[in-house]
Amino acid sequence: MSSQLDFKPSRTMGRRLALLLLLLAVTFGGLVFSWMSRESRHVRAAHFRERESKGLLLDSLLEAHGTKARTLARDYGNWDETVKFLRSNDRQWAEDNIDPVIKTFEVAAVWVLDMEGRIRYHTARSGGTYRLPPGREVASAIQKDPGSTLHFFIPSSDGPVEVGGASIVHSKDTARKGPFYGVLLMGVCWDRPMLSQLEKMLGAKAILEDPVAARQADAAISNSSEVHLLRDLHGWDGRPLTTLTVRSPGVAATTWSEIRAKGAAALIVAATVVVGLFSWVLISWVSIPLSRLTRSLAEGDPALLGDLVTEDTEFGELARLTETFFFQRDSLLREIQERKRVEEDLRLTQFTVDHSADMVIWVDPARRILYANEATSRTLGYTQEELLSLRSAEIITPWDDSRTALLWERLRREKSFRIEGLLRAKDGRQIPVEVYCNHVDFNGREFDCAFVRDISERKRAEEQRNWLASFPEQSPVPILELSRDGVLTYQNPAAQEAFPGIEKQTPEHPLVKAVLREHEDMHVRGADTATLEAKVDGRTFAVSLTHLPEMGRIRAYCLDITSHKNIEQELRESEERYRRIVETAEEGIWVVDASDITTFVNNKMAAILGFKPSEMIGHPIWEFMDEQGAPPSEDQESGREGFRDHHDYRFRRKDGSEVWTLIATNPIFGRNGEYLGALAMVTDITERKNAERELQEYTKRLEKAHQRLEKQAQLLQKQADDLARARDAALEAAKAKSEFLAVMSHEIRTPMNGIIGMSGLLLETDLQPDQRDFAETVHSCAVRLLGIINDVLDLSRLESGRTELEELELDVRRVVEDCFEVVSVQASQKGLELRSLVHEGVPRSLWGDEGKLRQILLNLVGNAVKFTEQGFIEVTVSPGSAGDEEMLLRFEVRDTGPGIPPEGIKKLFQSFSQVNASTKRKYGGTGLGLAISRKLAEMMGGEIGVESEVGRGSTFWFTVKLRTAPSKEQPAETVGEAA
Repeated sequence: MSSQLDFKPSRTMGRRLALLLLLLAVTFGGLVFSWMSRESRHVRAAHFRERESKGLLLDSLLEAHGTKARTLARDYGNWDETVKFLRSNDRQWAEDNIDPVIKTFEVAAVWVLDMEGRIRYHTARSGGTYRLPPGREVASAIQKDPGSTLHFFIPSSDGPVEVGGASIVHSKDTARKGPFYGVLLMGVCWDRPMLSQLEKMLGAKAILEDPVAARQADAAISNSSEVHLLRDLHGWDGRPLTTLTVRSPGVAATTWSEIRAKGAAALIVAATVVVGLFSWVLISWVSIPLSRLTRSLAEGDPALLGDLVTEDTEFGELARLTETFFFQRDSLLREIQERKRVEEDLRLTQFTVDHSADMVIWVDPARRILYANEATSRTLGYTQEELLSLRSAEIITPWDDSRTALLWERLRREKSFRIEGLLRAKDGRQIPVEVYCNHVDFNGREFDCAFVRDISERKRAEEQRNWLASFPEQSPVPILELSRDGVLTYQNPAAQEAFPGIEKQTPEHPLVKAVLREHEDMHVRGADTATLEAKVDGRTFAVSLTHLPEMGRIRAYCLDITSHKNIEQELRESEERYRRIVETAEEGIWVVDASDITTFVNNKMAAILGFKPSEMIGHPIWEFMDEQGAPPSEDQESGREGFRDHHDYRFRRKDGSEVWTLIATNPIFGRNGEYLGALAMVTDITERKNAERELQEYTKRLEKAHQRLEKQAQLLQKQADDLARARDAALEAAKAKSEFLAVMSHEIRTPMNGIIGMSGLLLETDLQPDQRDFAETVHSCAVRLLGIINDVLDLSRLESGRTELEELELDVRRVVEDCFEVVSVQASQKGLELRSLVHEGVPRSLWGDEGKLRQILLNLVGNAVKFTEQGFIEVTVSPGSAGDEEMLLRFEVRDTGPGIPPEGIKKLFQSFSQVNASTKRKYGGTGLGLAISRKLAEMMGGEIGVESEVGRGSTFWFTVKLRTAPSKEQPAETVGEAA
């Protein structure tokens, strides 16, 4: 086969590449033009969106600015102090409370009008003059809808003033239903600073113009280079007082101008770069690899492919296919050479068979001769053609057709056996032969492959032996002569000694029976001699039979082979034991000859590779090994010198999968030290190899995970340090706050006590209804505020650690009664029943902080009364664990209130937390009582909790530790407790 190909690259390839480049340039130009058109549409759409977004932003800013004036007017109008001012006309109050609004909220002017529209008070920034609409009209507008607000613009010397107005009512009249006392107007000026602020937020120019002039200017703008927005500012009569004009350059129009300016240049540059890049890519990625492929194919050398086979591209794949083609070509050449060698071996084998000294004959079930070697022609005197035209019955003498079926049945059953007979030569001679019949099943057909040997010389030797045996009296071998019906006609002295009394037992003697049966077979076969084995009295004899036709007798030569049989039996048993060991071994066993040809494998070895034992025998061991898993040739040679260590080899199963094995080999030597082969013990270690590979991969993953964890640990450590610093700062701040509140408790509560006392005295005097209403409001608000302050201060003292426990003698029953006495009035108003149960195990005299205990219990009982509308409140006190000097008491407060949902229980016992907002609106409270109770219970060595079911009520419980006897040392006084 030629190693080179007559191949030349196409001359039109360059033209095709040039045409492809031109097509690419045209396509790119069309794409760029399409992109510019699309961008133009996008610019127009962006200009419209930009105008819409700026319009929405401007409207939001105008609404927020107008809301400011209206909100101020509503807040100050819904104030009792403003109502009082209209009644008293106290200008000093107005100067102290209304004038600061101008500075604080940057208001231009404030007007307070009564119900008649008269201006009761007016203040404005210095230097400003304002033209307010008639007050009666303003008051009339409010009276029509007191709950609404006014919004309009008025002219001033500093610019338009945006006015927001609202009715003046009492603080409690949040719905503004009346009575109505007047109108409060707040004005915010649209001066230059305000417009500058608006320009900064919009990023555009903002001016105030005449409405007619502003619309004329807006109509003159015809392109999209500028965003132009107009908003009318309406006066009291609803007509535009002035117009706010906002102008800003259009970003989209500017972007489109730049695109048009740079589009042409970008198109030329991009087209040039793309075409050049594509040319380089074609040369580098197409032309050069294609040239290397064509050279390799033309010269038939895969080495010219170089590193192209390693590239992950189409040409790399083509190069690998080309390389595979070369490898397959070389493999095919080697296979052709191997076939030639095999054919040569077959011819040699055929030559050996043809020139064998023994006769070889193939016969089919119809007894047709299908093949006969040269020795058959030479011995029988027939030519090859004559032999192939004959049947076996024509060369065997004597022959009985009835024997054909029997012989084939025996051949199928035993597969192989030996017989003796006579062949008739072409010249009529009868040749004694020994025939080895072998059953062959090939391609669904069966044959008898017979190896026939001329035994004429051996027969002559047997005749000589028989002649010598004619002197039986002196022979040490037992000799018997029998008639055809089994009558003993002669026995020599050796037979009389070996078989005593045989003449009395014939023909029932076991030896006689065996001889007669074999004689019948001799008659079927047409043989004159035969051999058999017979057992007599525990001994085994090899009997040689000779038919004496002239005498009508059978002569039997009996040789005692008992010892030989015992040795053979021991050998067979030993072989069977070793066979069972080999077949049941957990390891595979592989035996090869000196040429590494497989001569034996056990079932385990065949199962490891997925073959049958018969499929492996006769094949070299290297045919089953993976190319990369096979050992080098020097290892094979070293294995013939002696024992070799264990090695890991990789084999290929029948299905193509891989299997790793551990092989330990032992050489087999002959008597003269010649190398005969090797015995290998094979263990399947595929699972171990897979586990090792998985362990390696898992180790790598663990190393990577460890590195990631180290980085995360460093990051978490840094975050922990930052959090610790932030926590310390927060704790310091909380501690400073709590200490401040604890120290200031006296200063805070003393004025509140004065207010409560003075308001109480005031209520005892004669007051007008309005005055009494005011005084009661002040008194109730002060009491509530004092309660809130007390809770906050208690919580702050607890958090700052400034609260200490007292140890005084107390009676738990009296504490419960005191708590009921406090809430009894409120409970009776609701019709609630108060119950208490103190178990007998609770001592009457205990020592602890009675005030803290009463505070916890009163808080829980007060909550139960507050939230329960009907039913009862029950307090239960039960003893818990007791020590030598301490006892744990459990208090339970059960009510029949609405109950608490599970999600609400999570919020309890937290500072400033209640179940839901509706609870706070209905019942009030700060949400500190349960938080304080929890901290007090924990200070007293106990805990607090709740069990509740919606619709069935709640049970709040807490535990405290009280002493059964006073301690030796009394605690220090509580800091700040006097406050």
